Amino acid sequence: MHIIFLVLLVFIMNPLNAMEKDPDRYAINLMWLHKNSSENPYIYRLKNQEDEDKDDKTIFEENVVAPIQAWARKNPNASVVFWYDGNYTISKAVEGTRAYFYQESLPNIAMKDIRELPAVKDRENEIVFSHEIPVYFRSDLLRPIIQLHQLKTEGFRYSVYADLDVTAMSTEELFDEKTKENLEKHGIVMASSKGTISFTGFENSFHILSQDQPLMHEALYETVVRGSILRAQKYVKIKGDRLQVHFPQMVFSVYVYLPIYFNYLKGTVELYLPAKEADETKYDPNIHYDFLRFPCLSLEGPSKMLRASANGENVPFISYDKLPIKEIEMKTQGGKYN
Repeated sequence: MHIIFLVLLVFIMNPLNAMEKDPDRYAINLMWLHKNSSENPYIYRLKNQEDEDKDDKTIFEENVVAPIQAWARKNPNASVVFWYDGNYTISKAVEGTRAYFYQESLPNIAMKDIRELPAVKDRENEIVFSHEIPVYFRSDLLRPIIQLHQLKTEGFRYSVYADLDVTAMSTEELFDEKTKENLEKHGIVMASSKGTISFTGFENSFHILSQDQPLMHEALYETVVRGSILRAQKYVKIKGDRLQVHFPQMVFSVYVYLPIYFNYLKGTVELYLPAKEADETKYDPNIHYDFLRFPCLSLEGPSKMLRASANGENVPFISYDKLPIKEIEMKTQGGKYN
């Protein structure tokens, strides 16, 4: 009897033990951000011409509520989180959205404000998550921030991100054998860009990050998160017409450098500074060079600033050890952030 009591006491005092009992816990994250302050009573875009005769309530139910509920029903053991920006969303919209999920009795759905994230709370990053920065840039940047935060602090084995127009998948569909194998080897799986105009072979409309490769966490943080934050801070100071056009896609564009930096951290690739900076020497991540340090470097990207080498031979930044992909289904919403 005393033994049973002690086991129960340890379980209660250390709730993380409950997480360890289920080593494959995972979270599914969806998100909607307004460009700036919005009086919209729903956490979604305003009605547009493609919506025909539908009212705002119906548009919201079809494009936000229904997809989130579908993910929750297909993954009853997962935590399904809908993220929003509390600085640009009225409380009526938050409470109204929360009521939809409460009425459907889906306890695995939660709503969270991006303003709760440490990276967003950081005063040095205040401008990065403001309306001064294009909303697509903010959205792309928040995806890995959320995933890294969940894996580091909430005990999940996997963190999934999906756009609202990605068709919901079950546990078995999410974690088929090929996907689990890629997650174990690379720590990340991206959506296939099949059927899109992307030249990279992948899209960030959907991706899974796992605990399997801690070095991938470091690579993701340094290239996509930290590099993009520095770019955003620089962008605010030197806005121009050219940057206005290209900047919103800059977070996504950095993913092509993720494999090379991951392999650099593993020791399978060496990085060298080009001769124009100095006599060519190995890149030192602890040194702040004349340009922004790799992998943020410049607004143009790192490939012009560094040379990569594997086994004594030059290797291309983009095509070397590409990110693993997964086929997904999407429906066309015709919606844009507002």
